[in-house]
Amino acid sequence: MSKHGVNIATYVLNPDGTTTPTSFRVDIDKLPHLLAGIKAALDTLETAKQTARHLQDISPPASDPVSVQSTPQFGALAGDGAGQLMAALHEGIAVYTSIKDQCEQVQRRYSTTDTKIAKGIRLS
Repeated sequence: MSKHGVNIATYVLNPDGTTTPTSFRVDIDKLPHLLAGIKAALDTLETAKQTARHLQDISPPASDPVSVQSTPQFGALAGDGAGQLMAALHEGIAVYTSIKDQCEQVQRRYSTTDTKIAKGIRLS
């Protein structure tokens, strides 16, 4: 691991709905790998969001009383309210997007610095 690490700020969602700020340190050389993983996770979360939308409008699979009564309740769990699937997906997407944006900003900053250093070395 190189000595060139950066701190990435994020937060943890607590069971009571509050958040706790936190951060983690990542080696600058590992940013491309981290970004690839984050982008893959975001794609997965977006796909899950599409599935959750379909679950909200699911029809009872049969006309028996259990199906008729439980299906709307099941669909409601996929909703956007506190503790529901869509809300959790939105939260996850927001966290991963924030981390991705910070990593990309750091990557651009280091790339610009490396370019300036390389130009300075050639001019010497």
